[in-house]
Amino acid sequence: MIFMKKIAYFSNDIAISMPETEYIDGTINVIRMPTLDASLVVSRGLLDEGETLESSIDLQMARLDKQVKNLHYTGKQPVMVGRQRDIAGFEMHSRYIRGEALVYQYQLGLLAPGTRLMVALGYSCAHEPVETDIAYWETVKASIWFPEYERSAN
Repeated sequence: MIFMKKIAYFSNDIAISMPETEYIDGTINVIRMPTLDASLVVSRGLLDEGETLESSIDLQMARLDKQVKNLHYTGKQPVMVGRQRDIAGFEMHSRYIRGEALVYQYQLGLLAPGTRLMVALGYSCAHEPVETDIAYWETVKASIWFPEYERSAN
């Protein structure tokens, strides 16, 4: 297993000084946007040995199919995202029923630079996406960067 080695851990609202040790960041952040009636979920996890970004996405979609009803999704589309459009990833759009609620979701999977750390983003709403949702998602994709990995590369 590959571990991340850092001395500090940063989140939007907290920074923690970590004893110098190895740890795996498996956090999930849920950001709710009440005015859009939507949420953005950011999750992280290390790929298993031999696992690729594509195979991990396939596995996660198979799991989702067992957890929800009427899952419909587009195929994985390769995309370039980020401030410089230099981060490769895969994007999908899906629709499914969770409980009694219809959910529409944009999904993006990518790897943190030089690592096996998968970062997945999901923009979800309970209504068919409109222009405002699409613009928000496009802004999110265009704004992605990895400051921690830029610092460690220098």
